Amino acid sequence: MKKLLLFLLLIYLVFTNLADAQGLTSKVPGSMKDNLTGTNISNNSYTREQEPSCACENSEFIVDLGGKLKIDYKEIGILTMDDGSFLLKDGASDKFYIVKGGVIQGPYDKYDQKIAGFENFDLDSSDQNDMLARYKGILSKSGEKYLITMGGKTYGPYDDIVDFTVSRSRDKFAVVAYVQEKEFSVPKFVTNIPNVTFDVLNTLGAMMCGSIKYDEILVVTEDKIINLQGKTLFTINPEMSNCDNLFINTSNTKFAYYDFGTLTFSDNNSLPGMFNPHLVKVGGKVYLAYMYYSPKRNAIMQCKIPF
Repeated sequence: MKKLLLFLLLIYLVFTNLADAQGLTSKVPGSMKDNLTGTNISNNSYTREQEPSCACENSEFIVDLGGKLKIDYKEIGILTMDDGSFLLKDGASDKFYIVKGGVIQGPYDKYDQKIAGFENFDLDSSDQNDMLARYKGILSKSGEKYLITMGGKTYGPYDDIVDFTVSRSRDKFAVVAYVQEKEFSVPKFVTNIPNVTFDVLNTLGAMMCGSIKYDEILVVTEDKIINLQGKTLFTINPEMSNCDNLFINTSNTKFAYYDFGTLTFSDNNSLPGMFNPHLVKVGGKVYLAYMYYSPKRNAIMQCKIPF
């Protein structure tokens, strides 16, 4: 009899607690209830995943993965294109989409001309055909020679080009170009940037980068970030020497490094759970933008940090 009474008492307590919990959540708005219970309904599916710690209050909606696309976020790849649109790749189907201003175009096969120059999903490709497509109007070919056109001037012809770098606003360039001298083709450093003193050609491991600081072309070595006037801006660890993963603010007082989903700043602050960091300019101000997956909306969202 005592065991039966204890069992009945336990059932009573359980149902009382459940009723109290339901009463609490029934008095709050739906969005807050989702936060309290950890449950959210998105595209007719339930998820108990929480928003990543890098999520921001004023996040921008980029694309719904459960609408027209129906892409598993674990299979998605995304890049910011030069015109501000986004190139999405569905790894499961090997299809590509272009998203701009909330409008989705696609799907495209990887050889479609609409994504020419981006089909290998590597904006830093050294393949000349990719570069010709990406920098159409700047880089061109005349016969077997390469020409560079910028600011009303034409540079070249060149036998070959390597490490071709263009600033975000497409008003500056730097390149190692091969030119014919007597019987040999020799490398020369060519740029339209004035007062260049840094010797790119004779600096071991030097890489020119047009994406780590907005509207500047900088040089990254295994332990430094240097401008083309020879000034060292920052010292870095060897594992950071990658143009794709480094970002410097406008005042040269801070840099950030992206690695395995975490953006770490030189002041030791970090943002985990994000991807696709890139610099943007809005209303004359430069921002370090990044994206994250929102399980509550089943969407890709974007945050911007003044930088």
